[in-house]
Amino acid sequence: MSHDTLDLESMAQAFVHMLPGSGDVLLHSFRAGDEAILRSRSVFAMQCHPVDNANLRSVETGGLVVRRNLDRRPLPFSPDLFAGAWLRFEETPNNDELQESLRVVVPGGLVIVIVPAVVNATAWLSQFQAEREENFRILGASQLEGPDGAQAILLIRSASTNKVARQTNCKFCPPLRFVTNHNANLPGAAAVLWGDDDFLVIPDIAPLDRGHLLLVSTQHYLSMGAILKSSHVILEEHVSRINRITELAFGKPAIFVEHGATQSHEAGACIDHAHWHCLPDNGTIMAKIERLGMHGEQGPLVMATDWYNKERPYFLVRRGQEHFFYSAAQLPCQFLRFIAANNAMYHNPRWQHVLSLSSNLELYFETLIRTLPAADTTLHATSRSTGTPRTGEANNVQ
Repeated sequence: MSHDTLDLESMAQAFVHMLPGSGDVLLHSFRAGDEAILRSRSVFAMQCHPVDNANLRSVETGGLVVRRNLDRRPLPFSPDLFAGAWLRFEETPNNDELQESLRVVVPGGLVIVIVPAVVNATAWLSQFQAEREENFRILGASQLEGPDGAQAILLIRSASTNKVARQTNCKFCPPLRFVTNHNANLPGAAAVLWGDDDFLVIPDIAPLDRGHLLLVSTQHYLSMGAILKSSHVILEEHVSRINRITELAFGKPAIFVEHGATQSHEAGACIDHAHWHCLPDNGTIMAKIERLGMHGEQGPLVMATDWYNKERPYFLVRRGQEHFFYSAAQLPCQFLRFIAANNAMYHNPRWQHVLSLSSNLELYFETLIRTLPAADTTLHATSRSTGTPRTGEANNVQ
């Protein structure tokens, strides 16, 4: 591994140019210069702080940095999430932090690692790769210009150890996941509230109301009725957490809605991937359903599996512990948006038509700003009760 001499701007130019997909970056550095480099190139980044910070509330639509107070080991995110990671170690490199960062970077994603001049970067990375069995390739290294003589190494993650079912043409599966966010100049991976191997929680990019979130399966299923029954316990944990943050942020429990398709573009669904819409429950959805004269069946969550196995498309509404299933064989596309949209705000509620509206951007960022602190408060409370590594109690968007 040869060591040329470059300035950090030149190294960053190559890094940003080659980022795949949406281009969102996990930032583990507290140097203003590193953040400024990403901002200047309009890269969305999530920066994890181990301690509480002032509750900043300013939002920029370009070069957005989402600040989270989260422990870096482990990060509460699904694997294969970010297009890249930018890591600076001021002293001895931390193997756990590097491994966690690689875990949440997509295959083909890039990682810049900056270490002090006293570190033998080649030997450290070779030993790390052998001990942790991580699959990455070193693209280059440089002795950075500057008084501290730091070294920057550019890595590419070669493959993923996360064996999940995916569809390459699905908007909720890599590599297309978050591309729509990117095209709308909205953060993607940088705005994920939390996730695990089974599900992730993200703000809807065309929210019907403040607090509109999506609970999305990480594996590719057509609907929640298709997921394994063994995943229902994990699903319930996420539902409980979403209820808590909706109560904290908006003073209301959440209502959960799904277009339950059994085949492509069915049951009013326009994206063929399992996801629940999660909104603060103000009574609008159930009231509209009643006015339309729709009659449903009430029962446990496992009914979704039964309807799916019988090839019966369903429209699911969950309030508290109650599930209401309505026949969705004749429902129009994006039926939820028809019954839940604020007509004064949206003349055409279809999500594709509202992305460019300034009102949509304001609603999206208000959702992000209000739900993130509630999410980290809830994550912190969960970690204390389960004995898992601590997370912080606040986060900021700047």
